[in-house]
Amino acid sequence: MSYYLNWGDIDRLVTATTGAGGTIPAAVAEAIALRDTINGWTPPPSPDLAAIIKRGELTAKNAHKTLTEALVQPNRSPADITHAALGALCDHTAVLVKAHADELVESLQKPHAAASAAMAAAAEVVDAQAGAEQALALDGGPEAWRELAQARRVLDQIDVVVEALVEKYEVLGQREPWMHQRNIRHAAMYCATQDSYPAAYAVLATRNGSGGARGGRWHHAPGALKLQLPSRAAELVDDFRQRHIEAEAEHYAATHGTLPAPA
Repeated sequence: MSYYLNWGDIDRLVTATTGAGGTIPAAVAEAIALRDTINGWTPPPSPDLAAIIKRGELTAKNAHKTLTEALVQPNRSPADITHAALGALCDHTAVLVKAHADELVESLQKPHAAASAAMAAAAEVVDAQAGAEQALALDGGPEAWRELAQARRVLDQIDVVVEALVEKYEVLGQREPWMHQRNIRHAAMYCATQDSYPAAYAVLATRNGSGGARGGRWHHAPGALKLQLPSRAAELVDDFRQRHIEAEAEHYAATHGTLPAPA
């Protein structure tokens, strides 16, 4: 992975996943639990040479062993050992997240489908341009207004997970220059087929801050996006890549010509 992940990245992924109704794969959860065990480690006390000599415990027979232990101990301080263990465990946990990405996303598909359906139903009552006063005056408006906010919260949290998996854990591979503007990898996580891409791109390119639609960017195409497993999205990205390569080759041939085949 080209992005250096830390425990904060992992904690944010866990919070967003569980907050949206998903579950963390067991292998990942076990690794995270191991972090607490490491943090709870109480190292043995360092040997104090002055105290050992004062107690008469340093003898000709054990002097070399005792002095060696005293020499080695400062070079491997408890803080150094804990830091190294947590760093290695963080790297390993990130690898586990990527390896179990399908399992993690699968746990979010039902919450995503339910929130999308709720958003679509509420959007039939309150459209994306309606403000609070307009919505509350409609028949069923107050309930729809609440549903939009609740559905948006779930969809936003799921998208935090999707964006992290794509950009930081690189479950769909590293970003290539031509992918950046069109947001190919992110959009592919919501595309059942290539034909779904325009709708997914339009939604993800929509402003999602405060002051917009009650349902955020999801309000503009409610129910149109379907959360895909990373393995499926990767196949779609490969299809997009192949189309891009073919289009580049066609453009080059049209503008530069082609070399004749060897005789």
